[in-house]
Amino acid sequence: MALGYKDDPEFIPHVMRHTCVTRLAMNNTPELKMMLWLSHSTPTMVKRYAHLNINHLADAVTLLEGYLATAKC
Repeated sequence: MALGYKDDPEFIPHVMRHTCVTRLAMNNTPELKMMLWLSHSTPTMVKRYAHLNINHLADAVTLLEGYLATAKC
C-alpha cells in the first residue's frame, strides 16, 4: 500500500514502528503480542515505542470508579 511519503524528505520509516505499537496499545493488544510482532525483546521496549496520552487512560479511571463503587470499605 502506498502511503504517499515517497518524495517527502521529512519522512522517516522508523516512525511507522512507533505508530504501529501505539495503535495496537490503544486497541488493548496484549503486550506479549506486540513484543512478538515487532521483535522486541522486553516489555520495556514496547512501552518505549507506544506513545499514549492521558485520554487513553480514561477507561482505567472508569474501571477503578466501578470497582470503588462496589467495594466494601
